[in-house]
Amino acid sequence: MEEVKMKMKNNVSAKILAVMTACVVASPLAAQPIQSFNAQANEGFKAINKSAIVLKASVQQKSQTDQYQLDGDLASAVFLGRVAKVQSLLAQGANANARFANGSYTVLMGAVSSFMDHRVEVINALLSGGADVNAKGIGGITALMVAVDRHSVNQSVNMDIIKTLLAHGADVTATADNGDTALSLAQSHGHTDVVALIKNANAAR
Repeated sequence: MEEVKMKMKNNVSAKILAVMTACVVASPLAAQPIQSFNAQANEGFKAINKSAIVLKASVQQKSQTDQYQLDGDLASAVFLGRVAKVQSLLAQGANANARFANGSYTVLMGAVSSFMDHRVEVINALLSGGADVNAKGIGGITALMVAVDRHSVNQSVNMDIIKTLLAHGADVTATADNGDTALSLAQSHGHTDVVALIKNANAAR
């Protein structure tokens, strides 16, 4: 059984390396984490499947293999915007803090960046299921920073996403490794509506 698990893990790792190397190695992650995330989101998420995920799951009563399966299914459901499936998998023990690729990005960040419908509902399901709204990805980015940076893609939906993250305690003062904050990103992109929202949220705390 242990040998089977090890082979499975090695196979997954090999596929991850092949799928993600082009996205990760070619991008200046430390200098521009948000831009790197968006490049990976736009290209990499299209190819994401269960074999392209390394999962940071805490194994308790379930075997590692079962947890990998649950978390892999969760990541796929999150990316596809399947709210009911996300809720069901979380109820079965899927890890709401599972991470894509080499641990660089959380499934919450994936939901924020997805182009699928029902993103807000998926985000709410993950947060209600225990997702850490302030978990950091590579370069120190947070889900709120990703949402702010992608605000120009679909402003009405994205504003709801930003409001949802703030309502669940997103830290507006969190700083990425390059010094970016959600507020500085909003200001640099000229998103005056987001700037006002973040400032109001910060003043209310």
